[in-house]
Amino acid sequence: MSSIGIIVRADANAGSLSQDWVPAPLGQRQVVESIVAELMSGTEHLMLTANIEGPEESADPRAITVSGVWGDEERAVLRQLCNRLSARFYVAETGEFEEL
Repeated sequence: MSSIGIIVRADANAGSLSQDWVPAPLGQRQVVESIVAELMSGTEHLMLTANIEGPEESADPRAITVSGVWGDEERAVLRQLCNRLSARFYVAETGEFEEL
């Protein structure tokens, strides 16, 4: 089963976020891109792709959209991304943050 998720910084639970909520930046673009490249390198066998929010949307990225099929290895990469960026993983299908 394929899934889509978003890595963002958020302190509240998903249900309490307002309609106009905007996540805080994940960090400087160069740092975020470096972390994503590091963790995604050598993962050709994983069923996972990550797209960083573009500079036209925000100078420093606020979100990373991830799609794929979550197995144990994919979840481990997502957990590392979240830990390194002090972020949380939001699952589009459930509308909730998921603890990886």
